[in-house]
Parts: sequence; C-alpha cells; structure tokens
Amino acid sequence: MALIYLGLTKIEEDEKIVKAASFKDCFALLGDKYVLFFFLGIMAHVGLDVGINTTAPKLLIEHLGMTLATAGFATSFYFIFRTAGCLMGSYLLAKFGDKKVFVVSVIMILLGISFMFFKDKVIMYAGIALFGLGNSNIFPVMFTQALKRKPTNQNEVSGLMITGIVGGAIIPVIMGVASDALKSQTGALIILLFCVSYLIFLVTPKVKTN
Repeated sequence: MALIYLGLTKIEEDEKIVKAASFKDCFALLGDKYVLFFFLGIMAHVGLDVGINTTAPKLLIEHLGMTLATAGFATSFYFIFRTAGCLMGSYLLAKFGDKKVFVVSVIMILLGISFMFFKDKVIMYAGIALFGLGNSNIFPVMFTQALKRKPTNQNEVSGLMITGIVGGAIIPVIMGVASDALKSQTGALIILLFCVSYLIFLVTPKVKTN
C-alpha cells in the first residue's frame, strides 16, 4: 500500500544535475569531524536498537527466572513503545525542535538502561519502555544534522549515514564478548551504557549543530 501511494505521489524536485555518489565520495566526508561524530552516533544508535532486542529477554531470564517464551515478549514490548515514539516524533520535532527532542531522548535511554540493572519486573519493563521511546527519534535528528553540515553533498551524506547501520552488527558482538567475560548480561548493559554515553557527548558544546 505504501509503495502504491508513493508511486502515485507527485514530488517536486529542483531541476539540477546531481552526480552519483561513490563509496570514495561518501567516506571522504569522514574527514569532517562533525560528520564523523554523527556517523558514529548512528552506529551507536543502531547498536542500541539491536542490542536491547537481543539482551532484554536474556536479562529477564537471568534476573527474574522467566521462561524463554515469556521473556520473549520483551522484544515486542520494546517495539510497541518504539513505534509510539516514532508516531509522536513528527509532532515533537516540529513543536520542540531537534536539539530538545534529542536531549530528552538520550536521557530516557540512559534511564531505561539504568532501570534494567534492577531485579524487579515492573522496573525492568519500565526501563524497556523508556528505552523504546527514547530510541525512536535519534536517527532522524542525527541524519538531519549531518545533512545540514554538508548541504551540497546530500547524496554522499545520505549514503554515509545509512552505512552507519553496520553498528547493529558490530556492537551486539562486543556485547556478547562482554557478557561472556563477566558471565552475566550485565556485561551487555555496560556496553549499552558506553553507546548512550557517546550520544550524550553529541549534545555537549564540543559538537556544534546547526
């Protein structure tokens, strides 16, 4: 349905010649430290997204002794709140601006991870909910800031930022290593804390956004 609707939608675009972006053109933008910051930010964001999906059920099993079938609902629970956050995103971004939404989102993720250290079902599920809401609008904010940084290189910036989803393959592996080293899912949570700490860095004065 979405494909049909989009196909019938007339999109007005500027009539200008835009050359195709090559891998070299995309990765050359990493020479700009701010573009690099946002690229790593997207890696951290996607790593958080995939990481919580793989870790939340394991945490419930480890902390509360749940069965795998019961704990598996944690993934769906996360996506319920992530979807709700995405649906509210356009309104929130328009009303409050991307900087405020980003800051509040990062705080929610941090609180969500912190709650998951507790061995209480209600608190842990509250943490998953906060995590889902907080992680729902991180990507568009960083993507937009990167485009603002290099407005004449939109194709290259878009290609580079999308490549950042590789974080979803790298960070869960690191989480697994940390969990094995500590013989506990606490190791995975620590890696998630490192990821959210990087997002906190992105809202410091050192990273100037437009």
